[in-house]
Amino acid sequence: MTRIHLIFANNRDILFDYTKNAVVKTYPQLPDGNPRCYPSTGSAVLLPLRNLDGSAIVAEVLVCGGSPKGAYTSAQNGNFMGVLDTCSRISVTDQNPQWVMEKHGYG
Repeated sequence: MTRIHLIFANNRDILFDYTKNAVVKTYPQLPDGNPRCYPSTGSAVLLPLRNLDGSAIVAEVLVCGGSPKGAYTSAQNGNFMGVLDTCSRISVTDQNPQWVMEKHGYG
């Protein structure tokens, strides 16, 4: 049985088959290039699957928050930056998946 996982880290994601230790697919980098995952700790979630009774299931990932590039180093020097106010979503099952950015106002 093939075991494939979507792995998201920093500002990019891959589809990885851990039984073969191989990258199956590489997705585009987030458009703004900012890290959303460790060490910048945003959140990523697989949205509910769609088209379950159709010929092709649609799987979409949403990534929000995180810190701007350089925030970790800046914080070590006592300069604390605000969180990113954007979310990005990508349909990982699309033939040519692309990130869609959304801006949200916090506070």
